[in-house]
Amino acid sequence: MLGSDFSEAIKLEARRLAFFRCCYCHDQQGDDVHHLVPKEEGGEGTIDNAIFLCVRCHSNHGHRPEKRAQLQQARDHWYEIVAERYAPVALHQVEEFNALRSDVDQMSSQLRFLTETIIGRFEKGSTGASDVVNIASTMISSLTSPSHFMAGTDRSETPLVLKVSAQDDDLLGHLQPTPKVPK
Repeated sequence: MLGSDFSEAIKLEARRLAFFRCCYCHDQQGDDVHHLVPKEEGGEGTIDNAIFLCVRCHSNHGHRPEKRAQLQQARDHWYEIVAERYAPVALHQVEEFNALRSDVDQMSSQLRFLTETIIGRFEKGSTGASDVVNIASTMISSLTSPSHFMAGTDRSETPLVLKVSAQDDDLLGHLQPTPKVPK
């Protein structure tokens, strides 16, 4: 009998309960939500069967049936520590940090693609050196503007688009923000 995957809501809840840290070692940023009882053995995608682990702990303990009780005990103990030690305000701050990190990862990916495109066009001769300098300068200015780093703002309305000017629409038009999923 095959079990089920975790819903995104269950994954988020497991991350929050673990304060976004590995439930076993507490030292590492968690990697992913894993099944205590594997899907292959009928493990369900419920919060009771979920554990947030780092890569190292999952590798060392995650696939060992004799460690399941120990993992569950470590998870439950970590959940108690998190509930006592960290206030909801701190949890909110960690969630904001993780969302910002996701935004930075998205911007990094966009910048890599844009850089590869500009270099390719420059090498082909279809974009001149002055155009490259103008694009790069405008990109840096837009990325370092205070509006990207204002605390307490709703980032869902802050676009992560790297458009620099109308003349660059063909080059940058594909860079659009990832739609935010409503909470």
